[in-house]
Formats: sequence, C-alpha cells, structure tokens
Amino acid sequence: MLAIGLILLAIVGAGCSKDSGSDSAKPVAMGDSGSTAGASTTQPFSGSTTTSSTTTPPVTGPTVPPPTGNTRADFATAIAQTLRRNVPALLVSDGQVNCVAEISVDAIGVDAFTSRGLTAAQVANPSFEFAQLGMTRPVADAVVDSYKTCGVDTRTLVLASVASVVKPPQAACVNGRVDEQLAHDVLAELLMFGTSSPATSVKIRAIARACGVRAN
Repeated sequence: MLAIGLILLAIVGAGCSKDSGSDSAKPVAMGDSGSTAGASTTQPFSGSTTTSSTTTPPVTGPTVPPPTGNTRADFATAIAQTLRRNVPALLVSDGQVNCVAEISVDAIGVDAFTSRGLTAAQVANPSFEFAQLGMTRPVADAVVDSYKTCGVDTRTLVLASVASVVKPPQAACVNGRVDEQLAHDVLAELLMFGTSSPATSVKIRAIARACGVRAN
C-alpha cells in the first residue's frame, strides 16, 4: 500500500539508501517469507469460485479488466488494482487484495469518490492517492483493519516496505522497534494525509536514530 518505505525515509530525511553492489533492494523477510507468507484463513473474496465443474470468474479485483463505470463493483475493482500495484505479491495475494478492496469500498463509500468528481477509472490510475478522499480517522482505521480481516499482517507489510529501502542491519533494528499500533498509525495516516502526523513522525525519527538511519 503506497510507497511506504520511501515516504518514511522522506519523513526521516535519511541518507542510507541501498548500496548499488551486493545489497539489493530486496525486502528483508519479516516473518515467514515462503509460500505461507501473508496467508489468509479468511478470504471471502478470493477470486474465482467453483461449483461442481463450473468456474465463475471474479466480478471484481486486480485481475479483471479496468473499470469503465462508477458502480460499487467498479470502485471495488479500482481499489483492488491500485492496491495491487503498491503491495508486494509475496506478502499479499490477489485474493487478499480483493478482500481488502471489497471491505474498503463499503468503509469509504462510493459517495466519497463521486462527490469529489472521481471516477473508478481515475481511482485505478497510478496517479491516484487515497489522501484525495479526505478520509476521517475512523474510516482510515476501518480500511487498515480490513487488512487484518483478510489475513494480512500490517506490521509485516510496513516492515517489508522499510526493508526495501534500507540496509539489512538497519531493517532488523527497525523490526525490533515497530509495534502493531505504530504500523497501524503509519498506514492510517498515509491513507488520510499521504504522510504521517507530527506525533507519528517523531516516533519514526526516534527509531531511525536508534537504528543508525542517518539524516542528511
């Protein structure tokens, strides 16, 4: 969801980007990085459904054609396609992305998009940012909570994004200092503002200093 790691580095003003040599920009695994990473036990919108020998293709989600209308289903698809571009498939499956989108479209409400003149096609466009919606904190909380409902570990998601833009020892240090609440706050505030609040930024900078993420 969003370029979390890069945004956090912007808050910190860090000068510790990945070396161009042996340290690649590959995220450091924060938990199980194998086939069970981000696995969900609850995926009510997990793609195709099968009845006997008949397969029904998904109506919404990251794998269907881009939306052309402005119905609830169109906005659910648009959200799914925006999320798919911004969250790693290793951590979040297509089914989980669609699950999050289905819950999020109801939490946000179609009116929140249309009242701002946003079409589903625009929401699916790479230039769209959720901060355009002016979400309240309860709405942003509901969207972040949908990740948990769909079996996505939000802390792991934030840590993996950070790990992709810092060196492995720094990523391991950050891993030991970011708790579930801070990860939730970071994601909710990115949805609301496109950045973190001053209070959350202070916490991020303190962790960065403790982990040797040096300011420019």
